[in-house]
Amino acid sequence: MNTSTPWKGRAAAVALLSVTWLLATGQTPDDADAFYEIAEAAITPSQLAEMLAGLGPLGVLADGTGRESVELPSGPTVPAAMGTQPLDYKPLPPLPMPDNPGLLDEIASGGVHTDGYNSSTSPLPGPRGINPLTITSPVHDEEIRACTPLMRDNDGYLSSLCISLFTASELVLFDPNDDFKILAKTSIPPRSHVLDPAGGWYTRMDHLGRPLVPTATQQLRAYKAVQTDGVFEWTIDEQWDLSKALPQGMSASDVIPDFNGDYWFISGFAHVGHLDAETGEAKTIWLYNDGYELIGAAFTVGPEGAYVLTSKAMYMFVLDAEGVPTQKWRWEYGDLENPDLSTPTLHDQGRLVTFSINHPDGTTELVVMNTSAEPMEAEDRLVCRMNMFKDGTAAIQNTVMAYGRSIVAENNYGGNFYEVGDFPPGLTRVDVREDYSGCDVIWENYTVSSQVPPRLSTGDGHIWLYSHRRGEAEDVHAYYLTAIDFETGEVESETFVASGKRLDNPMLSVDFLPGGVMVGGVRNGIISVCDSELDELGTPVCIKNNEGEGGSGGCAVGHGRPTAATTVWWLVLVAAGCFWRRLRRVL
Repeated sequence: MNTSTPWKGRAAAVALLSVTWLLATGQTPDDADAFYEIAEAAITPSQLAEMLAGLGPLGVLADGTGRESVELPSGPTVPAAMGTQPLDYKPLPPLPMPDNPGLLDEIASGGVHTDGYNSSTSPLPGPRGINPLTITSPVHDEEIRACTPLMRDNDGYLSSLCISLFTASELVLFDPNDDFKILAKTSIPPRSHVLDPAGGWYTRMDHLGRPLVPTATQQLRAYKAVQTDGVFEWTIDEQWDLSKALPQGMSASDVIPDFNGDYWFISGFAHVGHLDAETGEAKTIWLYNDGYELIGAAFTVGPEGAYVLTSKAMYMFVLDAEGVPTQKWRWEYGDLENPDLSTPTLHDQGRLVTFSINHPDGTTELVVMNTSAEPMEAEDRLVCRMNMFKDGTAAIQNTVMAYGRSIVAENNYGGNFYEVGDFPPGLTRVDVREDYSGCDVIWENYTVSSQVPPRLSTGDGHIWLYSHRRGEAEDVHAYYLTAIDFETGEVESETFVASGKRLDNPMLSVDFLPGGVMVGGVRNGIISVCDSELDELGTPVCIKNNEGEGGSGGCAVGHGRPTAATTVWWLVLVAAGCFWRRLRRVL
């Protein structure tokens, strides 16, 4: 342990690292000394060292020159590209889910996992790999500021909540049309308690283009970027008080708009709530079934209700006549001690929900369930439950990517938040059978290692990873943008992005902007990759590629499979209702 690090910084690092562990175990210390003793025992020394070591070195960037190899500062030379460039686009039909009218659009406003379903899909294509050009935009000179998610408004500006380990986190506004210049910052209220998950990873953007931030002061804030004489600043455009709905000191950890202009929310200690946006009244229930239940990640919301995964069970909630969250069904996945669970994903027109269970022995299970609100036996609700990857070195810690009845899961075994290392590779596609009688493995790929959630682009038909190649020397950290064919699982293209620990993407996400531009969060700000060409001065500049781009959001009811007449009519009604609600808000 670095004894020269001030205790304040050490305490903050330990506190942040222990949040996930505490939510999973439910152990609450009696005092601060006991807390740090438990927390330090729960994390690895190497992980704590990584957090305390700061940003790490900045290596080299892809410079748009089209070179064949890259010499890293530590000495080794790595290939600048592998596979085929330019990448061949193979567009897919749009995501078969209705667009949530409470979010700005389906492209870049639903949070770290793309949308309120956590589908991890985008209609925008990625770069083709033509003379890749990397641009970084640091948020702070010295401290870690992990920026996630990346949300784009109607004016094309990018918003991100950049998480700080030691001080207040910041909401940052970037300009993608000016090398991601920072236009505005504002600090989010600091956590009132070291275990408070508020103001964190699960920020989303509402239908008016306002980032929604649950704060440690028990508020839900809708921020708005205001421009005056060419200068931007963040303002609190609207806020709601949640203090009457949650215990003192307890904050909301995730908030998702519903399909009627209001908000569902959860807390880490298993409160499920609903906020009436017009009256400001919030109502909650506390999940306590034969002991405490805990929620260690995000949840998901569809037209029919909210789906919440706790340390004991998977739930579906709807609202009763008084607007109180009411359990529609509860499915227990087994008597497991301190289960390690992923964020649930809603898919196949909202008829399926998928999550993972990681076990201490290095095995992981993929669980797919039928979401029907109709009563059914537990064995009938379960569609499939299957082991994934190689036993002993398997874990699915990130949410899965889901597109229709197809699921893509990534192996994260051995990965710890902010710790760069060698991790077992693994990416697998599983398809649910049409009659929901089970699931089948379509392909497996054990050639690429990544800790970043896989992202499917329906605009180009590839699964994208921010992959990591450590190299031979201990200080080699080379990162590539990897495109994998969705249909076959074959790696089609890998292009060098950058090197250096500072540009590690610590289990955040990657996404796309119009024109074939990749953007993602790193340890200190954001990073982007575009195709490039030389301008008249011989300087590499990004080129816009609009081929393969889908719609600009709205109610996406298109899909690639035949559907029953009843489902078509349901989608038409959702689309009509979505249009009316948006028209009403504009008027």
